[in-house]
Amino acid sequence: MIAKGSCRLMHGLLAGASLVLPALAHAQTAPTTSPDRVTQLSFSFDARYDTNIARANAAQAASRGLALADQRFTPSAQLTITRSPGPTHLTVTADVGYAFHRNNTLLNRERLAFGGDLGIDVGPCTFSVLPRYQRRQSDLAEIQPTDTPGANSVRNTEATQDYEGRVACGSKIGIRPYGNIERVIGDNANIRRQVSNYRTTRYGGGISYSNPNLGDFSLGYVRDQTRYPLRPSVFGRGFESETYLFNASRQIGANLTASGNVGYVRLAPSGLNVQGFNGFSWKADIVLTPTPDLQLSASIERNVQPSLNVDALYVVGRNYEGAASYAINDRMTLKLSGLVQPRNYRGSGTSLGQLLVNDVRQSIGGELTFRTSSRLSFALNTGYQRRNADGTFFDYSAVFGGLTAHLTL
Repeated sequence: MIAKGSCRLMHGLLAGASLVLPALAHAQTAPTTSPDRVTQLSFSFDARYDTNIARANAAQAASRGLALADQRFTPSAQLTITRSPGPTHLTVTADVGYAFHRNNTLLNRERLAFGGDLGIDVGPCTFSVLPRYQRRQSDLAEIQPTDTPGANSVRNTEATQDYEGRVACGSKIGIRPYGNIERVIGDNANIRRQVSNYRTTRYGGGISYSNPNLGDFSLGYVRDQTRYPLRPSVFGRGFESETYLFNASRQIGANLTASGNVGYVRLAPSGLNVQGFNGFSWKADIVLTPTPDLQLSASIERNVQPSLNVDALYVVGRNYEGAASYAINDRMTLKLSGLVQPRNYRGSGTSLGQLLVNDVRQSIGGELTFRTSSRLSFALNTGYQRRNADGTFFDYSAVFGGLTAHLTL
C-alpha cells in the first residue's frame, strides 16, 4: 500500500512540475533593490501527497464525503515591497495562492495572506500601523468535526483580520516607553461553525530598553477582551484577561542568539461553569550556529488563545520544537525538524458534535533543498504526524511527501 502511494506521489509531483516549471523558467524581470527601496516578486509551486488528508479514519472520512489519501497542488505568488522615504517607512507583503485537490475537490480553496507595516517618525516618537489578513480552507486537523455527516461538515473557509497600532517614544538606544492597541477578528464561513467566530480587543503598554552590548528588554502590561458574539450565553460568551510580561533578546557571542518572554496571566471567563486560568505563559527561542554549515534551533512556548476552530472558550497550548539545518554544499541543504504540541480546551462543549478536551499533536519531518541558482530552488520534503486525543474520535496518523519549486524574479 505504501509503494502504491509512493508511485502516485511521484506521478503527481512530476506532472505538476512539468506544467509549472517551464512557465517559471521563462519569466523575466529584475527586482528593485536599494537600502530604502525594495521590490521582490517570487512564485512557488507546491505538490504534496498525503496518506490521510481527512485527518480521520476511513469510516469517518467517508461519512464526510472525503477520500483519506489525496494529492494537493498549490501554485502561489509572493510580493514584498519596502519603501523608506525620509521619516516614513512602509513594508507590504502579499502571498496569493490556490490549493487544488485531486480527489477531495470540495477542499479546493484560495490561500491568501497580506501584511503591512507603516511607520512614521514624528519628533522623538514613532507611530506604526500594522494590518494583517489571512484566509484559507481550515486544516482538518484543527477543526472540530460536527455531528452532521456530509461535505458541509468539513467545508470551511476561515479568515482572520488583525489591526494593530503602536507608538514608542525616545531614543532607539536606551529607555523607551511604548503603547499599543489591537483589534483581532476571526470568522468561519461555514454557518455551523460561526459559533466560534470571535472578536478580540487588546491594549497595553510598558517600557523597553535597548543596548547593543546587553540586548533588548521590555516590561509591559496587556489587557485582553474576547467575545464570541454568536455563541449561546449558556456556553460562555467570552473572557477577559490581563498579562504582566517581560521580554528579552540577546546575541550571545557570534554563534548564539536567544530571545523569549515570560508572563503572568489572569483570565476570567464569562461562562458560569468554565474554569478560569491563573498562571504563567512563556516562550523561548535559541538559535545556535556551531559551524558555518550547521544551524540548530529550539523553541518552547506556553500560551493562552481564543479558539476559532473548536467550540472551546479558550485554549491553553504548549509547543516544543526543534530543528537542525546542514549545508551539504553551496547548493544543497538538509533540514530535520520535530514538534510536540499538547493542548487543553477550556469550556469545550458539544455544539459542533464530539467533545474535545485534550489532545497532543506530534510530527517529524525532513527537507532537502537544492538551489540551481540564486533565484531558482527545489525542495523535497517528507514527514509523519499523528494526533492523540485520549483514544477518541479525533485520533489519526498521516504520512506526507512533496516537492516545492520556488523562483525569485
